[in-house]
Amino acid sequence: MAGQVPHRVGDVVTVVGADDPAGSAADDADRSRVRADGSSRPDMSGGPDQDRRWLRAAIELSRLSPPSPTHYAVGAIVVDEYGEALASGYTGETDPHHHAEEAALTKLAGRDDLDLSRATVYTSMEPCTVRRSRPVPCTSLLLAAGITRVVLALREPLLFADCDGVQTLRTGGVDVVEIGDLGHLVVEINAHVLGPPDDPWDSRWK
Repeated sequence: MAGQVPHRVGDVVTVVGADDPAGSAADDADRSRVRADGSSRPDMSGGPDQDRRWLRAAIELSRLSPPSPTHYAVGAIVVDEYGEALASGYTGETDPHHHAEEAALTKLAGRDDLDLSRATVYTSMEPCTVRRSRPVPCTSLLLAAGITRVVLALREPLLFADCDGVQTLRTGGVDVVEIGDLGHLVVEINAHVLGPPDDPWDSRWK
């Protein structure tokens, strides 16, 4: 995603460039759906290519996270069933202790018009099950919000906590998709805490 620049539009930080996940409404006119108000928007709700584009966008978003020796840089985007971004967040966006998923979901709090049970959360790293900065981990926040699908690139390394987010979410009925070949990008972005990934099988990795 060279040459792409994260920028903010409302509550969503998007990544503009040749691989923009949002695409062009004109190009996707053949896949449009009619909304309740009579307008239409692209149907970009499925498929591995779309998952990869949104996950790459979440990974690029994580670059906005202020580097810290006490946490990872993570990006998360909530996308509805039509492929429209509802909210995004990154670690430390508005509070040094906020995780990415937490930051994104907070922007949707009180939105009674949204049905998040049909939304997908794209997050660069496995949602936490243990955290020191907050009483509620991100997996619990996702389950409480009704999220039923999560796509991630990298399981949380064994550095700050022994996280079991993938299994916790699956036990809670969430469809978890792992796109591990994008994990190296997350490792590179988090070199400030992980160091260079010289040996991908050392004690940091599950």
